[in-house]
Amino acid sequence: MNNDMLIAGTENPSEYCGGARYLKTLLESIHSISGISCSFLTVEWAVSVAAGTPFFCTECCQYRQDTSGRSCRKPMKNTGMADEPVMFRCSAGFWHVAAPVLFDGCHRATLLAGPFLSAEGDDMRGSALPQADSSVPVSDPVVDVAKGVPVLRQEVARGVLALISSSAELLSMYATSNLRRMREAEERRTTEIRLHQSENLYRTIFEHSGTAMAIVRGDGSIIWANICFSNLFMIDQDALCGVSWTIFASPEEQVRLEQILRQQEDEPTFTVQNYETTLSSVEGREIRAILNVGMIPQSDRYVISLLDVTERRHLEEVRASAFDQIERNFTQLAVLNDQIRNPLAAIVGLAGMSESEDAGDILRHAMTINAIVTHLDERWLESETVRKYLRKHHHIET
Repeated sequence: MNNDMLIAGTENPSEYCGGARYLKTLLESIHSISGISCSFLTVEWAVSVAAGTPFFCTECCQYRQDTSGRSCRKPMKNTGMADEPVMFRCSAGFWHVAAPVLFDGCHRATLLAGPFLSAEGDDMRGSALPQADSSVPVSDPVVDVAKGVPVLRQEVARGVLALISSSAELLSMYATSNLRRMREAEERRTTEIRLHQSENLYRTIFEHSGTAMAIVRGDGSIIWANICFSNLFMIDQDALCGVSWTIFASPEEQVRLEQILRQQEDEPTFTVQNYETTLSSVEGREIRAILNVGMIPQSDRYVISLLDVTERRHLEEVRASAFDQIERNFTQLAVLNDQIRNPLAAIVGLAGMSESEDAGDILRHAMTINAIVTHLDERWLESETVRKYLRKHHHIET
């Protein structure tokens, strides 16, 4: 069976028509009224549920029940039946009544009654549903003893057609209702599974993003905060629920943050990105953080994220302070070099005018000192080049 229209895992069409027990009761009721065997068939003409004695055309169709087990119903696949109730003759010369059972407009099963013979002979052509009259009583049929099948008058056969047709319509409505209900249930289950998967995905991202994040209401109260948020402020996650996240800011900063949030509520296109703020943990530790705020569409809630840059800012301050100290040291070194050369020049001059035996040693040591000072000057020039490089590539201001 083509199961495109059916719920996965439910291949038997009888399950959509109340189940085998319900169909058995219905078919037995039809059989008791008409005296004709009835069957509920799949679209492959396999008998799913039956009532009455199965009939095999051993002589006319030359099918043997004890060998092939095939009945005169088999050739009905080639009768060219439309998807509407019909009365037709099989290749064995017996009459049958068939009505389609539609699942949401698609032919998924067939309600079949027969075989039987016509009391008028073979003249029952055109016995389709428009000629069926449900008001014609269906009486106990006469049985052809030789062939073992009922013999019906034409008006009675049409009554059987009407009975089978109305039963098929009821089954169609019942099956369509069940199919739609099962589809809706399947769609709900699929949607719930997808929502659950999405929730788990975003919950995992939220919890393990490595950034302090929280979902807050329009008044700033926290609905849900991740573990990084609680670790940042040194407070338990459960204790954060219902608390305004701005309490971790100073009074002055609270005013600025509340103004920003009000502006975002008034202007949906307004966004808060990379706003640096200073907060405090419950233990009083100063926290410098980069704040980003995003509104959740169609709600009064928004997501805030805080990137802790306290250590980074501390390192930047230490680096700037160290570079500033180095700058001052080199400036002092340049002054010191000049301060050394001035008295050194006087010493060299005095030693040159002196006739003492130590004058030569004094001049030699003075030249050594001068060479050292000159070397320091050269290093100072190299350091100036380094400072220019740091200013350009590391944005260090002096």
